[in-house]
Amino acid sequence: MVKKTSVLIVGGGPIGITTSALLSQYGIDSIMVDKRPDLSNHPRARFYDSTTLEIFRQLGVADDVEETGLGAAWTQYNRAFINLKAGPIASIYAREFFSIDRKITPQKPVMTCQDLLEPILFKAAKGFELGQHYFSSEVVDLKQDDNGCYAVIRNLDTGELSEVEADYVIGSDGARSYVRDVIGAELEGEVRERWYRDVLFDADLSPYVRDNIGGLLYVHGPAGVGVFQPLDGKRRWRCQIGSPVKDCDISEAFLDRYIRDTVGAGDELELNITSVLVWQMTARTANKFGEGRMFLLGDAANVFTPTGGMGMNCGFAGMYNLLWKLAYVVKGIAPASILSTYEEEYHPQAVRRVKQCMKNANALAGIYRAKKQGDDLDEACRNCYQYASYTGIDFGYELSSSLLLQDSDAVPHVKDDDLDYIPVVRSGRRAPHIWIDESANQSIFDWFGIDYVVALGKGAEIAEWRKAVESLQARGFPIRVEMLPEQAFTPYELEKVVLIRPDRIVAAHWRHIEAPALELLEQSLPLMDGG
Repeated sequence: MVKKTSVLIVGGGPIGITTSALLSQYGIDSIMVDKRPDLSNHPRARFYDSTTLEIFRQLGVADDVEETGLGAAWTQYNRAFINLKAGPIASIYAREFFSIDRKITPQKPVMTCQDLLEPILFKAAKGFELGQHYFSSEVVDLKQDDNGCYAVIRNLDTGELSEVEADYVIGSDGARSYVRDVIGAELEGEVRERWYRDVLFDADLSPYVRDNIGGLLYVHGPAGVGVFQPLDGKRRWRCQIGSPVKDCDISEAFLDRYIRDTVGAGDELELNITSVLVWQMTARTANKFGEGRMFLLGDAANVFTPTGGMGMNCGFAGMYNLLWKLAYVVKGIAPASILSTYEEEYHPQAVRRVKQCMKNANALAGIYRAKKQGDDLDEACRNCYQYASYTGIDFGYELSSSLLLQDSDAVPHVKDDDLDYIPVVRSGRRAPHIWIDESANQSIFDWFGIDYVVALGKGAEIAEWRKAVESLQARGFPIRVEMLPEQAFTPYELEKVVLIRPDRIVAAHWRHIEAPALELLEQSLPLMDGG
């Protein structure tokens, strides 16, 4: 029997699971398949920034994710050591990692582990009836035409084949993406002849780390720079150890000795290695994010080095850009042409982030060069500041496409486009976060996710805008009016009308009515022809 669905999701990591949950929240049925027999049992991606937690907030799981995190004490600094016992040679403030409240977002970032995150996301996805999820399943054949997509799925436990017909396919199937191969996309960027052993181990390092805790504890061992990562703030650790050779015979005894020496502990340390994985230093982006009815998300679209915690978060941001558009198209609300804006808007941002992660890797090595050569360590630390302090990249990006009104206002001036962010109401940018209740529990972001929102200040022509929105609602377009609260300090002007997309991006804004309100909205919304 052929299974039919609106969206086939290939790959069930955090991006694939969240894709299933969000599509269900948007009212779209889906089938997710994943080769793994179950959810991840490896910590893998550790850092989830505030913009990702905002998505989890929409799904109602942000608090659950935050409870798994290391918290503020562990995330305020990254530190560099020769060995942990000797104390740090440099401490670098980690603004993006630091798990505290910030005025620019309703959510703290969380440093946790993928194996703790996935069960939370999967529970949310399973809470909807529209999503189906199949593990131990792989796609062995996939094609598309003007009418839909056609897949053959093999159950890896039984060998049984089944067929799926879908309106669209999302490939969130990782760096070796099968969907990427099907659409003929290729990864472009930098690949270094440098491999890392991802070593998980159990040990009590508190007598050696003491008060010098941090989200990333770098060391300079016999094979070059490595890094210790606290996974639970207690006994669960990961150490990433570099090597210029992929398949060289690195024994567990060598890894054991490396950890002991770079901790500065010697043989007295009780140490149990539980897992070793190998990965290569790679930073690449697909030359296209989709073709026809198939689209790429996460590592299928862009592969990152884990320097700065950008990879998974970039995947979530791309996902959030695409899915509301896909939902509108599947529902017949908007024309399929809007799907091209996913790549148009987000590809430049992905390229920017991939370049930044390699810049981070190079800057970090500068600390140890400065130490070896007797140069100024403070200067080397300043050059490494952006490693976990990239607010401009995370919050201050500006998208451009046919879905966004070209803005005539001046771009806000900042000292550094990568580091700095000024909340501003500007087309193509994030709608600035403000609290809309006195107890600071409800964010303006809680308005978004499914509908377009017309945000009105008391100085706007409220009656005319409400009438225009009601006209669009009667035609079936998901749009509503919300009233901006009166506040002393806010980027929102009370005389201004702001049109905000479901993904919290400002689509257009007007201070005065230059044309009838309905006409302005019709020019700024992805309406069906004649809609």
